[in-house]
Amino acid sequence: MEIWMMIGCILGGLVVLFGVVVVFGAPYVPSRRAEVREVLEICGVGKSDLLLDVGSGDGVVLRQAERLGAKALGYEINPLLVLVARVLALNRDRIKVALANSLTAEWPKGVSVVYVFGVERLMPKLERKVREYVKGHGGSMKVISYGFKIEGVKILKKQGAFWIYEFES
Repeated sequence: MEIWMMIGCILGGLVVLFGVVVVFGAPYVPSRRAEVREVLEICGVGKSDLLLDVGSGDGVVLRQAERLGAKALGYEINPLLVLVARVLALNRDRIKVALANSLTAEWPKGVSVVYVFGVERLMPKLERKVREYVKGHGGSMKVISYGFKIEGVKILKKQGAFWIYEFES
C-alpha cells in the first residue's frame, strides 16, 4: 500500500507541475531537430549569435543552435525540463539553461535571435519584450516563432510552420 501512495504522490506532483507550467507558459511539446536546424540555417544563425529560447523545454533548439556555432541560452519555467536540458547539454559550454520566466527575466546583452514555441495569448507580451530589448540595446533581432504569428508585425519569411521576423531599433 505504501508504494502505491508514493507512486500516486509522484504522479500527482507531475500533473500539478505540468499544469502550473501551462497556466504561466505553454505546454511542453518537443521540437523536431531537423525542422529546427533548417529554420536556424535559413536565418543564418552562427558563431556571432546568441540565441535565446523562450520556453526551452528539453533544449533541442539550444543544441541545434550550438551545433551551428552559436551561443544558446534557454529560459524554462518547468524545473524538471531544466534538469533534462542541462543533462543533455553536459560538456557544451556554449549552452546555458536557466529556471526563469523569459517574459519577466532580464535578457543578457547580445541576444540576436529569439526562438519561441509559445501560445497565442503570450505572443503580444513577447513582442513587447522584444521591442523593449531592441530599443534598449540597439541593433536588430530575429524572432523565430513556431506555429504562432505575431499579429500586426511584418513577416520577414514564412518557412513551414515557422514565422520569421526581424525587429530593428
